[in-house]
Amino acid sequence: MKKLFFVLLFIYVSLFAHSQIDYYAIANKGYLRNPMEVKNGIVLSNNRFTEIYLLENGELTTLVNSRGCGQYAKVNKDKTLVGFKSINDQYKQAPAVLNVETGEVTLLESYTNQCGQVSFSDDGTIAYTMGNDLVVCRGQEKERFDLGFYTNLTSISPDGTQVAFSNIEGEMFVIDLTSGNIQKLNVTNSFNPVWSPDGKKLAIQKINGELFVHERATRTNFDLGIGQSASWTENSEELIFTSIERKHEFEVYGTSIKKAHYSGSNLTTLVAASEDCPMDAIITSDNRLLISYTAGENRGLKSRAITMSPATSRFSTMSVESTSDEKTLFAIQKDADFGKRFNVNKVDEPKIEKNKGEINNPQYSTRAIATDVIPYVNQVWDVPSSYDGCYDYGYVHLRHVCVLGITAYWSPMH
Repeated sequence: MKKLFFVLLFIYVSLFAHSQIDYYAIANKGYLRNPMEVKNGIVLSNNRFTEIYLLENGELTTLVNSRGCGQYAKVNKDKTLVGFKSINDQYKQAPAVLNVETGEVTLLESYTNQCGQVSFSDDGTIAYTMGNDLVVCRGQEKERFDLGFYTNLTSISPDGTQVAFSNIEGEMFVIDLTSGNIQKLNVTNSFNPVWSPDGKKLAIQKINGELFVHERATRTNFDLGIGQSASWTENSEELIFTSIERKHEFEVYGTSIKKAHYSGSNLTTLVAASEDCPMDAIITSDNRLLISYTAGENRGLKSRAITMSPATSRFSTMSVESTSDEKTLFAIQKDADFGKRFNVNKVDEPKIEKNKGEINNPQYSTRAIATDVIPYVNQVWDVPSSYDGCYDYGYVHLRHVCVLGITAYWSPMH
């Protein structure tokens, strides 16, 4: 294991040396992440995921601040609620919902050792985990399903009948909420499933940074290549995602925003690669492409007009207007620090107590860690100090852009 660590460390340092972009400095300065359209503006977070913001009429307001609150946050169909995981100063966790119109935060459960992220169906049904249990909330009623293990990311289908999730081995499952039956998909080394609007497909991230689509009816997987931050178009036929652009295997020259049919065909570049590193992109209801940039003169959030063919088309004729149409929605000064930084001098380790009955839980496992079981590195040794050291939870796939968020975070314990 020690030998493997130093090999990975050598690769990591070598890749930094061959990159023309200082990703470490970009990550340390901070930038916007995860834009989502809501009724009264745009909800965003930062690259440390320590805050949830509302951008309204050019003003950026902090609605929530806690460790990890902006990571994997989701917006409901009505665009009035944001579901997120709240982590308090004792590192206890609770699923929570933010009303973006009132700013009110509601905890769905009491704080505990482990809970999962919140997801919504179109009819307002909410899903999350508490320990090994999947909890499904329909109005005031709660139903629990024992999954047999803890998982952080559960994604409820648009019609509220199924939930997709993965285990620590990267195996993907779908549970039928009517029968309780769990189906194992022909998917490996994966996490973070995202349902298409029609509920027939799942966009899934791999721990090696690749993106693919699983079609439920045919059980077919379609590779999209290197990608992250995938979002579906309304017709459920295409996706928009961020792609890493390389000169060769050991040199990255930027990131781009691409569109592709879910089968992997019709791949188109919407925003070309640049050293400003476009990070996340979504299509708004008024047909504009929102783009968060991590660095350079474009650092902040911008939008461009797009044209779309009717939603009934298999391939859209989406095109993005030139940069002359690009509008600045929020700008971060080039050399300014951005995003809340928690205390990095904390010396007391959070005390974790094992709850009675918690089994098959990797957080409490006493088995030896094998490289073929958990592909991880300890982030303490080389994340920017502003990431709060060892309290920057989650596994990362080791690349020179891991601190920028370009590679996949595999977070069964997040």
